[in-house]
Amino acid sequence: MVFDLRLRESKVFGEIFNLTTGTITPESASQYLTKFLADLDDSSKQDESKANEIFNLIISELERLSSDDGRFLICLYSIHVKYGDKVAAVKEIEKYIVSSDVDFNSAWFIYWQVLREVFVNRQLFDYSEVGACLISMYKKVFNLFDKSISPLFEKTLSINSISGVSGCNKERERKKIVIVTNQFLGLKHAPTILAVRMAKKYNELGFDVSIINTACLPRKYSVFYVGSTTFNYVPEYSRVGIDISLFSEGNIEISKAGGRENNVIHDGVKIPFCQVDSLHEYSVALSSILDNEVDLVISVSDSNLFCDYLSKHAGSSIPIIMHPTSSGLPLVIYSNPLLLNHPVECEKNRSVDDLILERYYPKRFNYLPLARRDFSLPENNFLIAIVGNRLEEEIDNNFVELLERIISSTPSVSIVFVGCDESILNNFDLPLRRASFVIPYQQDLASFLKIMDLYLNPDRTGSGTSAVMALGASVPVATLAKRYSDVSWWVQDEFSFSDYNSMLDFIFKCIFDKEFFQQQKNKAISIYDDVTLSGNSFEKILWDCGLC
Repeated sequence: MVFDLRLRESKVFGEIFNLTTGTITPESASQYLTKFLADLDDSSKQDESKANEIFNLIISELERLSSDDGRFLICLYSIHVKYGDKVAAVKEIEKYIVSSDVDFNSAWFIYWQVLREVFVNRQLFDYSEVGACLISMYKKVFNLFDKSISPLFEKTLSINSISGVSGCNKERERKKIVIVTNQFLGLKHAPTILAVRMAKKYNELGFDVSIINTACLPRKYSVFYVGSTTFNYVPEYSRVGIDISLFSEGNIEISKAGGRENNVIHDGVKIPFCQVDSLHEYSVALSSILDNEVDLVISVSDSNLFCDYLSKHAGSSIPIIMHPTSSGLPLVIYSNPLLLNHPVECEKNRSVDDLILERYYPKRFNYLPLARRDFSLPENNFLIAIVGNRLEEEIDNNFVELLERIISSTPSVSIVFVGCDESILNNFDLPLRRASFVIPYQQDLASFLKIMDLYLNPDRTGSGTSAVMALGASVPVATLAKRYSDVSWWVQDEFSFSDYNSMLDFIFKCIFDKEFFQQQKNKAISIYDDVTLSGNSFEKILWDCGLC
């Protein structure tokens, strides 16, 4: 009620929210002000002076309100993240999180908003500085989590000790591996795919494997934050006694299992599964891992509070490994990260004890015959694919300039944007719009890439899987050699370039030199074979941990 009252008593916000009914909450305020500022931004095209005046009034009022209330200060910083100096705003948010008395839920919510912003706009941030900033925030969040869960965890351990719950007296025929993820959805979600493939492989190798989904990514608005987002969650996974059947096309079927155990089923393999989404359930799961003498715990991706807490309390008794899902500095405190052997990484700081993640993609793709005419694409043009569902956020002016230089070289080149909205063309001048095609999300992206000539990657994080698909389709890749680039990690030095000028030279040679282009197509297949046939990074983890 105090939050609602302060907004309504404000001359500026009272006018902005005057049409709203009911109590104004951080969630409703965030959504309403986000839309208001977006509409204001659009209106600036007609009357920039008036729009700027209103925007400055909002900023001034937030500065006034934030003098004694941190909720308005975070909102102010969030507006600067979206419309101002992102780098400076992120640093200010980090200072606030670390030095204030913010509660756990608010700190965790803000942390993930910043993490998403950095992920989407990685090229704007200094690699080392932003890494230090994120780990500083994560440590503060972890300390808040530690204080919240420790009383429950210690109580659970005490109860188990009194009741004699322990794995020590049980006959153990097979070693146990637990895979822990922050988010588990379906098989169109990269962390879910990694968790399931890993579990299936270890099951095949004779281990008892189970998956725990901590379901901890923020799904409720707890902070007044402009441009914020919440994360997907499947509440049905928390039911007891269910089988969750996952299908490669992304479909999910949930059925009764006939007991109290939950299982994930994929390709006929049944994997024990549980979803925990409260501190009490976390403490029970943590205690269960310790009591049942688990031999290895693997965290799917970093920022995993559950695994860092377990690692802190288990010490060296259980190896707890973090398997990354993207490039960048690992955001862990106590877990042991697998490091990417990146082509632009500085190797001199590596320790002999560091664990290195081998480049290995655990499946080969099937490529069905498709035709360009089925997508109304020019039959004889050189087609350059750019893949992603966040391209409007990821493509910057430098990349647009690169595209303009490409299409100005010859009319026989077309740019094909895959997986994004048609509105992306609104950001381009007429020549680039005319040379571009927008193809919606493709269920069978691998086969679609087979009809492309080149896979071009913007300066971003992510999209490693689609790059591997392109390699398998004999489509050369072009990406910047950046430490945060997942595509660069997959293709290594072969298709990574120091800048857009050297990348442009490579693209022109592919377009105009048929012999050179064929060599690059052969090279793409060779890299694909290397990363899909030459070994298994999942098995290497077992070797590194002394389990085989």
